[in-house]
Amino acid sequence: MKWPWELRAFVHVYHAGCGNASPRAARAHRLQLKLFTAMQRHIRSLFWVLGSVGAVACSSAGSGAGTAGDATDPAPTGSTSGDPGAPGAGGASSSSGASSGSSGTTGTSGGTSGGGSDAGAPPPKPCGTATGTKCELGRTCAADADCASNLCQTAGAAAKTCASAKSCTGGAGANLKCNNGTDDCCESIAVPGGSFTNADPNVTSAATVAAFKLDKFEITVGRMRAFYTAVGGDPRSHAPAPGAGAHPLIPGSGWRSSWNVRLPGSWAEINARMTSVCAVGGNVAQWGAATWTPDAGPNEEKPVNCLDWYTLFAFAIWDGGRLPTDAEWSYVAYSGAEQRAYPWGNDVASYTTHKDILTTSFLVPNQTYGVYTEGPMYRAIDDGPLHISRAGIKTGRSKWGHADMGGNVIEFVLDVARSLPAVCNNCADVDFPDPPQGTPVQPLYWQPLDANGNPPPGDGPDDFNDAKAVQDGKRFARGGSWMGEYEGHYLANNRNRFWAPLWRTYGAIGARVARDL
Repeated sequence: MKWPWELRAFVHVYHAGCGNASPRAARAHRLQLKLFTAMQRHIRSLFWVLGSVGAVACSSAGSGAGTAGDATDPAPTGSTSGDPGAPGAGGASSSSGASSGSSGTTGTSGGTSGGGSDAGAPPPKPCGTATGTKCELGRTCAADADCASNLCQTAGAAAKTCASAKSCTGGAGANLKCNNGTDDCCESIAVPGGSFTNADPNVTSAATVAAFKLDKFEITVGRMRAFYTAVGGDPRSHAPAPGAGAHPLIPGSGWRSSWNVRLPGSWAEINARMTSVCAVGGNVAQWGAATWTPDAGPNEEKPVNCLDWYTLFAFAIWDGGRLPTDAEWSYVAYSGAEQRAYPWGNDVASYTTHKDILTTSFLVPNQTYGVYTEGPMYRAIDDGPLHISRAGIKTGRSKWGHADMGGNVIEFVLDVARSLPAVCNNCADVDFPDPPQGTPVQPLYWQPLDANGNPPPGDGPDDFNDAKAVQDGKRFARGGSWMGEYEGHYLANNRNRFWAPLWRTYGAIGARVARDL
């Protein structure tokens, strides 16, 4: 160990001054020397401790957490992997295996996830088929068999990682950071089968559903972007196979090739359908609320809206699932046999008590306008999607943990019924009409409002009952929305069912994915 120059100078002067001392003085000096030697040992120990602490601090400088990967946790070279884990919030991954960034992000070949307080945590153990241990979400992998989710895919420009669904490719709204950075955006929750009473204001239905899974969050913009990117902006040329996405207990509920004509066939069609076609008069600054943007932007974690039923169904199939039936959606909203009045419970919602758990609006008493629980309290003509929340950040949940079933966007389901059946055993009315065939066309634009802000008189194209809009039929759309009571989007489970034209895009409609167990 090399001593600081002050101590080395002190020892040199001490010995030089004692060379010609008297015996008595020499004895005193020898005693002092013994004391100094003992002091040296203690100081040496202190410097060793300080040096060790400094080495740890230096090795993790710039990273709030993660530890560097080593030879016991290599990058995948076959079917085993020792990966970075999930990145800590707020930083950027480094390529050295050690974490970097002020919030503790991970390296790409072995660092552990950052969190700000686990700097001494050991690196994750290798996983994959060769180790006998399946890799969890976010771990690097070489093949589907490495992953507990049985899905290993490329996440952006990084190495392959285990994902829960094809749409979670690692970008914003399609990663492990939904719900303020805590949740997998593609998480799907298992729902046990059971019986309950399905209802609307006039009819009750004794319903039974088999066990299934339903995504925790509504489909986000980021996940829809992953789908469009995967098919090169041309879902029509990559349409699902006939019969795909069928409910396993409901014959005839899968995809039909006659629906292919309704899918967008280019990025230009996608961008128009999801923005200007969805706005009044084609002007997105006139009460438009599209969350989609042609390039990735600030809305990636918000639920995607302004989508027709066909495109939502095609996405669900591509993502490994299907659309839920009305009975399945209701079962989750009612929390099964609990028969909740609302998805979050039985307490009647108000702006004062529920603004933090719901994304909706409440009608102001004796007024014709609403107050909103997300974004500005009142809506302006050019607010766009400011009143729509990022998926899951509101705390209202169903019994099994599903978010936003009582707000944000109402959700297309698979089927529609003219009246709920008295008894429903895994039922769905799938007697759908086929759309006109021929040259593909875009959905109808919403027509401009008059000078008073009202739609044209009569059965105009902006009416949900317009003949051209409903020629493909309708489907149920379920749940409350960000537009809320002001637009007649009710929150109660026995009232939150709407007939919506499936060939019409609307700023309050999205969907979530169901999956078979």
